Parts: sequence; C-alpha cells; structure tokens
Amino acid sequence: MQKTKKAPAAPRKKMTSQQKEDLSKVFEDGLKDMYWAEKYLVKALPKMVKASEDEELAGAFEDHLAQTEEHVDKLEQVFELIGKKAVAKKCDAMEGLGKEAESVAERIRISIEATAIPGISDGVTASLGVSTMPEIAAN
Repeated sequence: MQKTKKAPAAPRKKMTSQQKEDLSKVFEDGLKDMYWAEKYLVKALPKMVKASEDEELAGAFEDHLAQTEEHVDKLEQVFELIGKKAVAKKCDAMEGLGKEAESVAERIRISIEATAIPGISDGVTASLGVSTMPEIAAN
C-alpha cells in the first residue's frame, strides 16, 4: 500500500502582542473563576456533611472536600507560576449550583414532612441523606 503525502501545513501567523495580552487575560480570568468556585465549595461542603444524616453520603462529601482543598492548592500554585496573586472572581455559575442544591434539599424536606407518618419520616429522611439543610450558599 502506498503512503499518501500530507499537504504541508499552512504557516502559522504570529500573534500580536495585543493578542497575547488578550489571551493571557482570558486565562487569568478563568483561573480566578475556578479559584472562587473551589473556595466556595470548601465553605459549602462541610455544611453539606453536617446536614447529611447518611454516613455514606457524608463520607462522599468529606472525600470531595479533600479533593477540592487540593484543587485550591494547585490553583494557588498556578497563580504563583504565572507571577500573579491568587485572587478569586465570583463565579455566578457555581453560586447558582449551590443555591439550586439548597432548593432541592428544601423541597425534599418539605415533601417528606407533608407526607410524614409519625415515626417513619425520620427514617425516610435519613435514608435519603437529607435533613433540614442549613443554607449552603451562605458565605
């Protein structure tokens, strides 16, 4: 079988200093968003552990917390490598996820209470790993 020759790649255009600066800014802004999101989780996950009545769920949140703390450390290392101070920029997406999680937990709690049979609702709540969840979105 005969090999076909690849066409030569088109020469790359050199980036202007403005393009390099813009790309660097986009990268730094992304780091700031990620840093805020990870730090937000470091605050929210212990509250979720505390609200969990199921040991397995609480353990999963604790594992996630340990991983998230590592992410914060790694992001701080990246900031250091690029010679910038580690600064968080609010990530609206992560804040929205936190509020949504709080809302879902509250709806589950209300639903369980509304259909509660004395002595059973606590067991159902525990099996779902849900309790009256404190606000996880609060800083």
